[in-house]
Amino acid sequence: MADSRVDAEGLMRVYNDFMADPEIGPEFLKLYQRKYPKARVPELETLRQVEKKFEPEIDATKKELSALKEEMMAERVRRKIDEERDRLRAPPFGLSDSEIEAVEKIAAEEGVSYTSAAQLYSYRAGGGMSPSGFVPRPRAERPEEDWRKELKNPDSPLFKDTDNYLAERRQKILKEIGPLRVNQ
Repeated sequence: MADSRVDAEGLMRVYNDFMADPEIGPEFLKLYQRKYPKARVPELETLRQVEKKFEPEIDATKKELSALKEEMMAERVRRKIDEERDRLRAPPFGLSDSEIEAVEKIAAEEGVSYTSAAQLYSYRAGGGMSPSGFVPRPRAERPEEDWRKELKNPDSPLFKDTDNYLAERRQKILKEIGPLRVNQ
């Protein structure tokens, strides 16, 4: 039959191991005092005095750390929003600042990503996106006199006097780019 008694050396080894650990040692002493409330544990009393002495400093440090974490999180969120806005300004969306505000409003209301909100905004605005996601020229880069506007106007000279309209546009473009030269 095995000896069920625990030898004193084994107990001392366990006690020393517990006390050597900075996390387990104080917990071990607290458990000991809880089991034997009348026992005096000087290490535990010293620990409580030290904790009491440094408690205000520890609390202040915790508050400062918490504030720094919040600040870092806010900075990350600001950076992410700026990245998303830059992405919406670039192709294939090419949105202006006022359009981006509308996209952000849709994203907040619908609870969707900026990309999904931009696609929804584009669809609602009538521009739509092609299945490939290719937009020939982003809105932000279009000239003021864009022929796409003429397509929406049934009274446009594009429909009423097509030949004259195209001749005028051709002349305007040639003036903008200058005379054509052929290298020989």
